[in-house]
Amino acid sequence: MGTKPPSYAGRACAGARVPALPTLLVAINAVLAIPLACSGREARRLNVLLISIDSLRADHLDCYGYRSATGAPTSPNLDRFAKEGVLFEHAVSTTSWTRPSHLALFTGLPDVAHGAVNDEKGLTPQCVMLPEILQGAGYSTAGFFSGPYLDAKYGFDRGGGFDVYENASGVEQQVEAAIGAAVKSIQSDPDLAPEEKQQRIRAEVGKVTEDSYHRASTANRVTDRATRWLDEQKGKSAPFFLFAHYFDVHYDFAPPEERYAARFWPGGQRPRINGDDFFTREDVEPAMSAADLAGVKSYYDGEILWVDEQVGRLLKHVDELGLRDDTLVVVVSDHGDEFFEHGTKGHRQNLFEPTLEVVTMARLPGRLPAGRRVAQRLSLVDVAPTIVDLTGTAAVADRGAARIEPLVHGMWGRSVLPLVTGEEKGDRDCLGYLFNLWQEKGHPIDVWALWTGSRKVVVTRRFEFEDDSKQNAPQVLRLKLLERTGLLFDLANDPGERHDLSSSGAAADAAALVRFDATFAAGGALARLLDAFEVGPPPPPLSQFEKLALENLGYTQADLPKPFPKGTALKLSLLPLPQFPR
Repeated sequence: MGTKPPSYAGRACAGARVPALPTLLVAINAVLAIPLACSGREARRLNVLLISIDSLRADHLDCYGYRSATGAPTSPNLDRFAKEGVLFEHAVSTTSWTRPSHLALFTGLPDVAHGAVNDEKGLTPQCVMLPEILQGAGYSTAGFFSGPYLDAKYGFDRGGGFDVYENASGVEQQVEAAIGAAVKSIQSDPDLAPEEKQQRIRAEVGKVTEDSYHRASTANRVTDRATRWLDEQKGKSAPFFLFAHYFDVHYDFAPPEERYAARFWPGGQRPRINGDDFFTREDVEPAMSAADLAGVKSYYDGEILWVDEQVGRLLKHVDELGLRDDTLVVVVSDHGDEFFEHGTKGHRQNLFEPTLEVVTMARLPGRLPAGRRVAQRLSLVDVAPTIVDLTGTAAVADRGAARIEPLVHGMWGRSVLPLVTGEEKGDRDCLGYLFNLWQEKGHPIDVWALWTGSRKVVVTRRFEFEDDSKQNAPQVLRLKLLERTGLLFDLANDPGERHDLSSSGAAADAAALVRFDATFAAGGALARLLDAFEVGPPPPPLSQFEKLALENLGYTQADLPKPFPKGTALKLSLLPLPQFPR
């Protein structure tokens, strides 16, 4: 057991005035407000543990109302955690894939504002990153990740905001062996010219890396590394920020032991089709039987149970170190997965709710009311501002923040505390964006979403390349618009997004369309950001261990992508903002 840091729960700084408390709500408001008004030592003592679970649909956790095919719970530890803190019932991601949603989590910016909307786009230098803020406030900072899109090359350790940022997946040896096998096969092909061999090898590196991550079970390694780092903090005076990323819920759905999935097998029988190769196998398709689909889902639920076990182990270790009362714990997911609700499987293909409604929960004893459920909609961009709010680090954020309306502390998102206390009543407007080059060969798409009140407006645009010289996501895309389609849903009455109301003529529907156009209008707040922010440098094509694996085989790193000239406006690297088609 470590020495427990002094608890500040319920204290007031000198001079802070606590009003009379006629109601429970006012009492909660006062308890929350006192430490936020204090910028001294005690506010800075708050530790932060941020847990991200990749590909986890909120509606597959019991605390979000899920009931599995067998009735067995998928998430006993997270369910317990939800009762100990605040659960946000309708949190949405900024997109339906990992890299941009996590950068939105760290920057408090929607994806088009941070700029990293695909693999090749860089992070704008004008954003502020949560690890940098907390490190600047004196925190010890560490991150342990287990998925390819969290690699440092993608901007997550920009500026050295993490004292320690490590790949905890343990897949490096697998990847190195797979790269070696692929290179040997390509080298031995007599029909390939040397230049073709180089191109083929570089293309194969990404594939074997992704496959290795998809097939590995890594959650226990993340917890092992995170708990060891926590042990290393014992006796240190600095508060800590720890980020733990769990990738295993991401397909393939293959928990480390079959018993995790067996708890959810319909009828107790091993399904005919499991979760292996979920995204690529042809028998997992829209026309599959309900029984076969339920079998596949049992392996998804098994992965959730496995990760829940490992998250529970990390939370238990926090308690064993005596850190519970002084540690803000936030649990989120970055996106979900679709099981043909709208005709597709997996994610990164559309912006429908199955891939966007995410887990968001927070616990801080004495500060956040246990068992509180918040019904209003909010976004992942609201997480970083909330952590800044509760840790009293706004002044540090402001030192590096862009001072552009409507940003606060350099962030588009806002602290969720007014939603928790009841001071803020309505749903928040939330933005979603997806750019996809590969869904339909030769025809990139982008999808824009606005949640406003109970309405959700979606615009999809389909393009073709003006020439076919580069269709591999170059920095500047020469695209010709082919078509625009628009949809409008009333999520309160149509949560499955089945009925398009864009032509209804109803006042609430018309107002939502006007709101969409105003949000993305030239001269609007978002457009001003894209004018003021600069394009960031593109990420290198290889991670450090991919680069080393190739170098060990005698191959040099692929040519670095050419960056935009310094000072180039972010909008010049992005497609134009949309308007609703009429």
